[in-house]
Amino acid sequence: MNNIENSRGLAGWTAYPWNTFIGRDGSFAPEPYPFELKFSVLDRKSGKIHDPLKLNTDWSLHKGRFPVNIIRWQAGACAVEETIFTAKHKENGVLNLARVTVVNKDKNRRKFVLFVNVAPNPLLRFKSAGIDKIEPGREGSLKVNGAECVYIKGAKYRFDKNKAVISFGMDMKAGEEKPVYICSPSGEASVKFSFAKVDFEKKLIETEKYWDNIIPLKLNLPDKRYTDAFYSSLYYLLIMMKGSEVCPGPLNYKSFYIHDAVEMVNALDAAGLVGFAEKALENFHYRRGDGYLDGLGGSMFALFEHFRLSGDVKYLKDVYPRIIKSAELIKSKREAQFSPELKHSPFCGLLHTSVSQDNFGSHAHLYLDNWWALVGLRCAVLAAEALKKKKDALRFEKEYVSLEKSINDSLKKVLKREKISYMPAFADCWPAGERKVDHEHRILGDTQMAWAHRPALFPGRSLGVRIPEALFRTSYNKYWKKAGAFSSYDGGWFVEYEKVFWGYNFLLAHPMMYLGMEDIALKNIEWGIKNQSCPGGWMEAMPAKKNKKGKWEIADGIIGDVPHGWSAAFYILLLRNMIIREEAGRIVLFSAAPESWFEDGKYIKIKDAPTHFGKISFRCGSFMEEGFIRLEIEMKAPPPGGFKIRLPGNKKIKYVKINGRKTAPARAGAYSAPPGSKEIIFGF
Repeated sequence: MNNIENSRGLAGWTAYPWNTFIGRDGSFAPEPYPFELKFSVLDRKSGKIHDPLKLNTDWSLHKGRFPVNIIRWQAGACAVEETIFTAKHKENGVLNLARVTVVNKDKNRRKFVLFVNVAPNPLLRFKSAGIDKIEPGREGSLKVNGAECVYIKGAKYRFDKNKAVISFGMDMKAGEEKPVYICSPSGEASVKFSFAKVDFEKKLIETEKYWDNIIPLKLNLPDKRYTDAFYSSLYYLLIMMKGSEVCPGPLNYKSFYIHDAVEMVNALDAAGLVGFAEKALENFHYRRGDGYLDGLGGSMFALFEHFRLSGDVKYLKDVYPRIIKSAELIKSKREAQFSPELKHSPFCGLLHTSVSQDNFGSHAHLYLDNWWALVGLRCAVLAAEALKKKKDALRFEKEYVSLEKSINDSLKKVLKREKISYMPAFADCWPAGERKVDHEHRILGDTQMAWAHRPALFPGRSLGVRIPEALFRTSYNKYWKKAGAFSSYDGGWFVEYEKVFWGYNFLLAHPMMYLGMEDIALKNIEWGIKNQSCPGGWMEAMPAKKNKKGKWEIADGIIGDVPHGWSAAFYILLLRNMIIREEAGRIVLFSAAPESWFEDGKYIKIKDAPTHFGKISFRCGSFMEEGFIRLEIEMKAPPPGGFKIRLPGNKKIKYVKINGRKTAPARAGAYSAPPGSKEIIFGF
């Protein structure tokens, strides 16, 4: 039912090699040890053993966001609250700390026994590395395979081959609470410490302060769920880092892939985590032979975007040769595509085939690769201009324009060939016998097609990448009309070929903000908030089942890792851009913010958010009972194009005051304010 294999949360430390996996039932398994700890309680009066694995538990994060897991459950007269987190222990290493508190809910005295079961770890990647021996160690510890890795006080032990049961007898008054403290060092090398001197409460406070202070950007939204998921997603990304590498998942994905890493590093930059992002970007060297061609343009964007959000010109100078090298590689990969036999084909001038959308069974000329290459070439142009390298800028602009033409020509030919009005995911003519979905030429479906063209809008729009706007609008309307129907248009992008809800639901919401479909973007993000796979996180993909109405909904089980890095990154970037995004030399505020956030008495507060023009802080307060909304902006170097403010809803704006001076009225959602705007009041 609710076991650690189905659904698991995460504890750990920034850029540390090992994580601890936490189940909905409160069990936890610290890497790289071959065991997990599971809990149950015997009620001596009823004779029942209460196992949270068979109960509905309440699973949350400390204060909604910190990587401190809290599991609560109750059965009969027994209630249990468990708090599990990872703490730094001076310079010696990292400790996993757990407090299991048993509460007597009866009106009379009651006797309970808390059992802590030490059993083989079901998540162990190397199944052969199991438990060979468990024996007592010093300070009430248990040795597993010779290593002291479970510390517990006042316990009675029972050993059985490769398992151990630790028991605590509790004779409790009515309403009495009794905590049990458990510690497990994290990592292969034993941490030298005295368990008697470890103060659980002090470590919890220290850990909360650490996570609270590590994120420079301060965000406070009217809906706490959105704020909490923003921070928890960032914490998960930092925990999943392995040294300087950002990794897509905490369990099976231990390696760095540019294919997955672009948005993860971008999310770190967007939150002001410049040091972590810069360290990770050291790994962004596209290598010939990499089957994922989207990483070619993607790596160029990640390097240039770090410059745009940090403003570090020296950094841009340092990485410029890498951007140049990738631009030249794009040029060389395209040269063969201009051969005479391809001149009139939809492949002319595109990159060669790849598996960047690795759901395809065959290599294909993917538009995903080519949009990313276009984004990368645009970054090369802008980088050259920023460094005043005019010749390079002209050379890359020529290549950029050439690829832009090739993509547009290819789309026209494919639409004509297939007799369709929307953009498919690739340029190839797929044999009818290999079609995976239906006769509509969708191959793997609308979700995959929406994924293929997303880079043209995000991040392309912020770079000034040109697109056939009408075709994009028609296509994305079509994609959502089909994909959203599978789940009653409740916000979930369903992949009908694989029968899953992928974790890139947030990724596909992004284009909607640029195409006049903000209502769909809001549905997409709300769907994600409601369907977290673990507190504050999402799995790579979510299994699906049909409900009584014949529509698809999320089923039990997991696909891929939980939490998953790029799901977290897509959420961070989507929420950030819904509130703040850059476009055409200006900052757009509230481009897809919910109308409910502007109800009377509510505030939207942002402090030290990095933008392409420097850090921005603002405070938007609603005084609708008095007939106005006040927006206060702090920015040392405002964008040259000023600000565009979108206030959702249909209420007519009667007047606008900028820095105390009235200007002409404007309709909601379309007001432009000059660069020097510090206080804007919208009167209704």
